[in-house]
Amino acid sequence: MITVKEAVASATSFVTDLFPNALDLRLEQVEMIGSWWRVVISFKFSEPSNLLLAMGAQNRLFKEVDVDRESGQAVALRMFKA
Repeated sequence: MITVKEAVASATSFVTDLFPNALDLRLEQVEMIGSWWRVVISFKFSEPSNLLLAMGAQNRLFKEVDVDRESGQAVALRMFKA
């Protein structure tokens, strides 16, 4: 069984493999759900324009990654919904 730190490392690696242009990765949340670690990671693609900032737009994406607690493999990726 993997530790929470190993689950976060696996999820981070998974996200960076799928989104190689991701910047400023942040760990947002980790929880154990059944036989999975659910890890939420946020990241940016680029700096927003001044217009987008003035409009209050966010350019940070939040992704939820499920990591198998036994193998340590990331097995699912979805948009995080709070």
